[in-house]
This record gives sequence, structure tokens and C-alpha cells, in this order.
Amino acid sequence: RYNGLPNASILLGVGCVLACQITSAADQLDWVPKSELSVEQQKLIGPSCGGLYIDPLAQEAAPKDLDKEPICVDANTANMSEGQKVHLNGDVNISQGSRRLKAADMHYDKQGDEASLTGGVEIRQPGAVIRGREARVSMSKNQAQFSGGEFVLHATHLRGSAQTIEQTSTGKGILQDGKLTSCEPGSQTWLLEGSTLTID
Repeated sequence: RYNGLPNASILLGVGCVLACQITSAADQLDWVPKSELSVEQQKLIGPSCGGLYIDPLAQEAAPKDLDKEPICVDANTANMSEGQKVHLNGDVNISQGSRRLKAADMHYDKQGDEASLTGGVEIRQPGAVIRGREARVSMSKNQAQFSGGEFVLHATHLRGSAQTIEQTSTGKGILQDGKLTSCEPGSQTWLLEGSTLTID
């Protein structure tokens, strides 16, 4: 167990803006079919939809200042070299308030203020979840890039996929070879597709 990773709050914040996720057979992008929804939730279902994307963190109380919440970092192994580079490996889990980050492996360079994550990367906070093969994050520049993934935005009932997803320093999300839809997992009744898509 390793605690106190520098600037981990910024890393989590950068990743969560993008709201991207890779499809998982276990949770189907947080999709819940109509039969499993409450009566109140069923009233929110749109036309031709058979359920909703339900955020598992929606009921968590949001702290007044999330960036000031304590950070907990847990991994099977942790190594630090020259006080500048940190390597976390095996079941990497970072949490800060309602933010969650998971990966198989993480390298953090304090001097460059950059981090790279690989192996089932997942970044989640209320309203958004990210899963991808790998991610590179520049905390000082407020930029991030994810390779291979799909995403869901719970409040807007929007999901999509892209070969590469980039967050710019202005907070925009840019999808290369991307797709957007509001349909349930496995359905593409309505689909927006393009070589470059931008999400404000």
C-alpha cells in the first residue's frame, strides 16, 4: 500500500472530464433494464428505450471541495526512485471522495507532472465513468489522452466509442474515429459517427 501520491487529485479530475468507458459484459456501461428500475426511474425512460444508464455513485454525498479530500492509493507493489518517479503495479486503486481510479499499472513522473496508466484503466466520478486500455495524463497542462474505449454520460443518456479520446487544456473532449449514441448497449438505432468528434 502506498499513500500520498502527489497531485493524484488533478489526475483524477483530468480523467473524469472526458467521461469515457470501455464496454464490459459485467456492467454493460451501467445499463439497467426497465424491469429492474424503480417506478420513479421508469418515468425517465425515453421513447424506444428499454432502460436507463444508472450511475452507481449518484447517491454519494458530494463534498464541498473534492480536491481537498484525502487521497488513498493502494497497489500490490509500489516503488519510488530518486523521489521523482513512482511505479504502482497490480490492482492499483486510487480514491478521493467520490472519485475512483483503477488500473493494472501506473507510472508517475513528479518532475514532468505526468502519469501513464495501463491495463483495464477505469476512472469514475458521479455522472461519468471511463474505461480504456491505457491513458496518458499531463497534470500541469490539464491534458489527457485515452486509447481504445467507450464512454457513457449518465445524465444525458449518452454513450460512444473512439480509437483515441483526448482532453484538451480547455476541457473539450476530442474523439478520433468516434461514435455517439443514446441507445442501449448492443443497439445502434441512432448513431453519430465521424473521423473527428468534439464534446464540449
